[in-house]
Amino acid sequence: MSKKNLSPEPGLPTTRRALIVGGASAATAGAFTGVPRRSGPAGAAARARRTQAQSRADVVHVFSASYFSFILSPLPAILVGKLLGKPILLNYHSGEAPDHLARSPLARFVMRRMVDAIVVPSAFLRDVFASFGMTATVVHNSIDTTRFVYRERST
Repeated sequence: MSKKNLSPEPGLPTTRRALIVGGASAATAGAFTGVPRRSGPAGAAARARRTQAQSRADVVHVFSASYFSFILSPLPAILVGKLLGKPILLNYHSGEAPDHLARSPLARFVMRRMVDAIVVPSAFLRDVFASFGMTATVVHNSIDTTRFVYRERST
């Protein structure tokens, strides 16, 4: 299976519509943060809104951690995104990745076969994914204080 190129192509606009699923960062970005855990008509309506939002997105950006939380939020978003033919960016944030990946053939399969790009916040996690035959790109959660200096702003 070939991975979709998530970088801008020549001649295409550099901005993309992303559906962000899960995680506090998604909430602060003002994006869709997942389906409420509701049953019955309310749950069905929430799931329908999520599917509709995914169909309009250019890419599905999924936030993930380990173990059961991987099955609850990222897995359904990945499956629906793939059914809609959207590229999937998995943003993985868990120091428990070595154990999770060792114990979960499902997680390894999904990440290898259904995810187009994996982003992690550290070299440690990049190396963990590499030990399982997966490529991950490091995007640090820190700010270069020599480049971005704090300054008081007038109110």
